[in-house]
Amino acid sequence: MDSFEYIGLWWLPEKPDRKMTGTLSFTVQNGLRLEIMGALEDIFARLESGKLSKYDVIYGITQKGKFVTVTNCRSYGQSLNVPGISTEAFFCDIAYITHGHFLVNPEAAKFPAILVDFTYLINWTGLNVLREEWIRQESEFIGSKLELRAVEPRRFELDAATLSIGINFGTDSTSKRHRTYKQSSYIKIESPVPLTLEDWLSQYIRPLQDLITLATDHSNAITALSVHANTKDLRRFEGDQKPLDEELRAEIFFRPPFQQDQTVQNIDEHEMLFHLRDVEANLATYLNSWLRTYKSPANGETSNLNKLRAAFSLYFNTRYHPGPYLEFNFLPLAQALEVYQTVRGEKQTDLPDEDFKRQKHEALENVPEQLRSWLDMRLTNNPPLLGRLLELYDLSKDVMAQIVPNGNSFCVKIKDTRNYYTHYSDDKRGKAAQGEEFYYLFEAVSYMLIRLFLAEFGLPSDKCIEIFAKNARFKFIAGEAITKL
Repeated sequence: MDSFEYIGLWWLPEKPDRKMTGTLSFTVQNGLRLEIMGALEDIFARLESGKLSKYDVIYGITQKGKFVTVTNCRSYGQSLNVPGISTEAFFCDIAYITHGHFLVNPEAAKFPAILVDFTYLINWTGLNVLREEWIRQESEFIGSKLELRAVEPRRFELDAATLSIGINFGTDSTSKRHRTYKQSSYIKIESPVPLTLEDWLSQYIRPLQDLITLATDHSNAITALSVHANTKDLRRFEGDQKPLDEELRAEIFFRPPFQQDQTVQNIDEHEMLFHLRDVEANLATYLNSWLRTYKSPANGETSNLNKLRAAFSLYFNTRYHPGPYLEFNFLPLAQALEVYQTVRGEKQTDLPDEDFKRQKHEALENVPEQLRSWLDMRLTNNPPLLGRLLELYDLSKDVMAQIVPNGNSFCVKIKDTRNYYTHYSDDKRGKAAQGEEFYYLFEAVSYMLIRLFLAEFGLPSDKCIEIFAKNARFKFIAGEAITKL
């Protein structure tokens, strides 16, 4: 999301006659801040109460004619100067920026469509409206030809929405000497049942951000976001009698959970795990499978969906926010493997239930009565961690055997390393991975999770093998790890 600073007039929806000059600024690092010259309401009464201001909605019109609706504005500083000009500053959660309209109730508003762009989406799609051709005459370069061509969006019909992947194009010319051409990608999702912004973010935007991060093998941030708003959720400036637009596009700005340097570099296809064309033929099916993983279970449904989302969160949080210490990046991945196995693994108990009950009963009968309560709480039928890991290795062996052919020793090393960095017991330190071995263990565990997540995406084994075989980084890690682990 691009930074901005807008000077304008600002007021409360219920007090349109009390407009104050101020500045709204935005950066992905600091979010939205609104600084007002004056006060949006009687400042003396508020100062007497000793409370800072908090407003659900503030409206504004900028110097360049943009209409702004900002939400959940919380005062973090105010001054009363007599004589002089009073000031107040606010942190705000979300800004909706449109032309000619405000949102009536942004928190409750439901939008029929949303558009989003991510850091490396344009690299992943491979879509391009610009084609440059060098012109040569007798092997001598004499010029170039720039061709602009329309690119039709790719449309995919999903279970509950229609998803389009396309590209936008723009040009800027400040003089006869300089012209800038810019293209950007987008994903547009249209739902027959309008959704709140919160629902759009949780049901579609976050899953797609994780998917593009997985596909490109690079962390992706939201770089642009907008919604289509319905007439019933809009209002014009007071006194403006023109009819409301039937559907209006509103740009959205907020401080995203993951921020990224705006000067990121392009990535080449060989750096990605897979490209759009690798999965385009069956993308609708794959997307339905992926989105179901993020769906919140309804009342009475299994909690497996919550566990899958937890496993995804543990992995992707490490991708988006890697720490400086390898052990604290490794532990969430080990935990993600454990959680994933509780959902997809067949072995959920150490012994058959009847055998466990019988053996537990016999054990409790053969200890002194005063120890039975203590022992009863410690006898569980959960499968050991090593058994869980071995089952996951078998599920991902088509890919993991290229990195660690010996699955048993690999899983033992994961177990020992996880146990040491969880409990820091001296007797476990010698078995835990250290130094260079630890780095390659971390990478191998990451690839095992990626392979398992591709199964959730719906890719068959042969497609996974093909995808990993083309990835330069995987081939490098496999070549090194096979001698280190």
